[in-house]
This record gives sequence, C-alpha cells and structure tokens, in this order.
Amino acid sequence: MAAFSLSFPADYVLHIGAGSGRAAEGYGLAGLDPVLLAEADPEAMPGLQALAKRFAPVQAIAAAVSAKGGPGRFHSCNFAGLSSLAAPAEALYQLFPGLQVLAEETVETQAIADLAARCGLPKAGRGLLVLEAPGQALALLQALEQAECLQHFQTLRLQEGRDPLYRDAPGMAALRAGLEDL
Repeated sequence: MAAFSLSFPADYVLHIGAGSGRAAEGYGLAGLDPVLLAEADPEAMPGLQALAKRFAPVQAIAAAVSAKGGPGRFHSCNFAGLSSLAAPAEALYQLFPGLQVLAEETVETQAIADLAARCGLPKAGRGLLVLEAPGQALALLQALEQAECLQHFQTLRLQEGRDPLYRDAPGMAALRAGLEDL
C-alpha cells in the first residue's frame, strides 16, 4: 500500500472529471469522507466503481457535469483526458498534434450545484474541490457560488491551460480574475 498525504487540510472531496481515479485511492487512504467522483467517460466507470467497493466513502457518479445542467455536446477525443463538453481550440491541437475528436454526441448533463446537493456534501468542514473539466472551471465555480455552495470548499484544484485550449473557455488571466471576483 502506497503512503498518501495531503499538503493541506481536507475532510471531503468533490472531484469533477475523475478520469481513471488515480487520485481517488489517495483520497480514501487520507481518510476523506465523502469522496465524490464524477466522470463523463463510461470507459472509466468500472475502475471508479471498483474504488467505491474498496473504500466505503467513495461514490462513483457517471455524469457529465455542467454549470446549469441539461443537454450538452460531449466531444470524445482519442486522448480521453482531453474529452470535454467544450470543443477543442486550435491551441490544444498545437499542443497535441495527434489529437482527434472521435465523436460528438448530445448528452444530458448534471448541474454541479444539484450534484453537490444530491450527494450530501457536508455544510461544515474543509472541502476540496477538484475540477478537471476542460474549459469549464470558471463556469462551474460561478454556478457553485450562485447556489451558495462554493463556501463549502476551502481548497480548489483546477486544471486549465494558460491560454484557452477549448472554444469559449477563459484563459488563465480570465480565470484568475473570475476567482478574485468570487
């Protein structure tokens, strides 16, 4: 068993875009409870469900998560970690010359605030919010703030590009300004 520790205090986690769940085992070993892992890629779900069986606090949620919920276009890429509700921009193709969008399909998305409420996140404590939803971080944060849920997270971990890597996504400067506003 590998040792895992957090460099910041946290009691629970909501991880949007959990992928294969590499971090999830660490969440469980660190004693976080609950551990909510949302992932849109159906191929990742068996691994996440196996983690949920190993660690009681882990919930694996098969969902594309958006700011408002409802129908959305999911762009499945040959590099699964780059798949998103946002279409890739030219900058992403330049970073990954072999990138291909394999499919675009309409999916029903879950609103992040509804997901957080439905999963019973604690109202008190030190929450960790991890957003690995390419091109969606600012919109998800704004939706949580509007629903008065953002204050439940003491620590944020966002994965976004310095420059906009997805169409209509903010770059790092706009994301930083949006965080300051929030």
